[in-house]
Amino acid sequence: MLHPRLEAAFGELVAAWRHHERLRARRAPLRDLAESRARLDRLRQEVWRLRIALSPDPSSARDMAFPVRCPELDATVWIRWPDVEGDRYRCVCGQVASRPPDR
Repeated sequence: MLHPRLEAAFGELVAAWRHHERLRARRAPLRDLAESRARLDRLRQEVWRLRIALSPDPSSARDMAFPVRCPELDATVWIRWPDVEGDRYRCVCGQVASRPPDR
């Protein structure tokens, strides 16, 4: 079962993909295609970040710094090293918090 936020983001990605394909099929102006593609790329990145944070695969384990409980998502999420800066980190939900003490 997917986390509700991941499921919603994935649904939005699918809708954006279909919209982009319709634009391509009707040969929409280049500006419309570029805007649609930029939105599609942003949504794809968001789905990827949520998937990696909520259920990382073994190949992405080297990028993971530590797990934390995210109250906004009501789930345990994995924080990636690129999202850690000093004693602070940015959660996949967007919140910035203090890094938990090493155990």
